[in-house]
This record gives sequence, C-alpha cells and structure tokens, in this order.
Amino acid sequence: MDQKKYGYLISGSLVALFGMIMIIQDFMRNIYFSSVMGILVIIIGVGIASNSVRDRK
Repeated sequence: MDQKKYGYLISGSLVALFGMIMIIQDFMRNIYFSSVMGILVIIIGVGIASNSVRDRK
C-alpha cells in the first residue's frame, strides 16, 4: 500500500484519459495529426501506470 505507487497509477490513468478526450475531440474535427498525438499521450499514460505496477518488490 505505497502512496507513491497509487500516485503513479492515478496520474498515469489521468494522462491516458486526457489522450482519449483529445482523440474523441479530433475525430469530430477530422484532424488526424492531433489524434496521433493523443495516441502517444495514451501510451505515455499507460507506461506511467504500468511503471507503478512493475515497481512492486
């Protein structure tokens, strides 16, 4: 029950959620460049969240 682990998990899921919102908004406007940026943001967020899970020792 490490507080830092939960902080990583929450921040990573928030970053992924932000990327999903970016992709949804850009599909409405048909701007594909920003949807690629949103996918990268989701990958970064998932990486942060999985880093907190992998940190267990």
